[in-house]
Amino acid sequence: MDTTFSEQDYLNSMDNPDVIFLVAGQDDEVVGYTLGFVVPTKNAEAMIHSTMVHKAYSRRGVGSRLVEKFLDVAFGRGVKKVFAEVEEGPDRFYEKCGFKKVGVWHSMCVENR
Repeated sequence: MDTTFSEQDYLNSMDNPDVIFLVAGQDDEVVGYTLGFVVPTKNAEAMIHSTMVHKAYSRRGVGSRLVEKFLDVAFGRGVKKVFAEVEEGPDRFYEKCGFKKVGVWHSMCVENR
């Protein structure tokens, strides 16, 4: 349902101890996930990188429950702050999950030349 990451990306994430990767399922089908990580250089912070829910299951609380569980896991590991990198639009979803805007960030990227 999501082409942002390859299957190998997900498999690699599951082996990384800093990654928090949660999946929601229904009838042996994946209907959503939250993927993020504890910042390894500063274990007091974590980042939600992506939360996706299949559109057939949207607005049923799946995403909210995934984020809430992510927070439980991260705070359980001693994290003090959890950040979410979001585009315009999904920010309202995270605000409903208790997040507050703390600044305006621009995603910048350089590709391997």
